[in-house]
Formats: sequence, C-alpha cells, structure tokens
Amino acid sequence: RTWRPTMVVLRYALVALVALGVGLQMKTLAEQRLTLGPSRADGPGKVLDAADWRNASLWIRGHTPESTVVLAPRSAESFKWWARRAEVGTWKDVPQDARGIVEWWTRLREIHGTYADDRTVVGWYDSLAEAGESHALRMARKYGASYILTAAEPPLALPCPYRNRSYAVYEVPPLTTRP
Repeated sequence: RTWRPTMVVLRYALVALVALGVGLQMKTLAEQRLTLGPSRADGPGKVLDAADWRNASLWIRGHTPESTVVLAPRSAESFKWWARRAEVGTWKDVPQDARGIVEWWTRLREIHGTYADDRTVVGWYDSLAEAGESHALRMARKYGASYILTAAEPPLALPCPYRNRSYAVYEVPPLTTRP
C-alpha cells in the first residue's frame, strides 16, 4: 500500500516518455501539413494556380475597402480566407434555409451557368472571362460587386488594376448617365 520511490520515478518517466512521443508526433504532423502545399480548397480543379490565386486575393485585401463585394469564381472556396472580402456567391457558401438555398442556386445558375435555352443549364463557365465582358459586368452590377476576380485569359475590356499569370482583378466602372 505504500509506494516505493523507484515505482514513483518509473511512473513519472513513463508519463514523460508518452508525452514526448505524442509531442514529437504532433510536431511531425504539423510540419507535414505546412509543407504539403496548398490546402484542398486551393487544389487542382478549384483554382488555376494556388500561388497566383492567393496573390490575387491578397491584392484585393490590401487595395480595397473592407466593405467591398467581389464577383469571384464559383469554385473559389478560399477567397474569404485570403481576401477577407464578401463575394457574390460560391459553391461553398450554401445557405441553411429553404428560401436561401433557392436564391443561392438561382444566383449561381444565373451568374455561372451556360444555357441551352432560357431555363435549362447545360454546363458552367469555368471562368467569367469565358462568359464575356457584358455578362460579367451585368452580373457584377446586379449583385452589387465593385470588382470581378476571374481568369486572366481571355482578357476583359475593363479597368484591370491587378493581373498575374492566372488571374485578373477588374474594376466595375460606374454607370454613366447621359443627359
């Protein structure tokens, strides 16, 4: 019923070894995670190039007001992480109520869908640059976006304050009123 000093020392040594092993395993996992490259949200099929995507998003973060709304690609899952700005709508931000889901789905189809007729979506634009300047501009204005982030190619005839190999950030010019 009494502990021998040797047993106490052995138990503390065992606890210390287990803690050391767990700590080393956690360190190894953290190092692997940090060196594996982009997250799944910035992986193939989500963005054209992870570094270019991050740089374009960070440019928006550093050069636009916090209240800025951006028309971003539909598969841009990490835009808010990097840019810290609102976006018109993406696959990731699915509302949790019935009305919100219907509005979200309608918005995505209207912005990014390709149609066989006025009602039937047959595919999706890979980029709003593919949809063309007039469509991208119309959607940005309809949904209150002041910038459009899209693939750099094909280029749009809009003011472009930032461009890299993969992405371009376009300003949505104000509507001009004619007398």
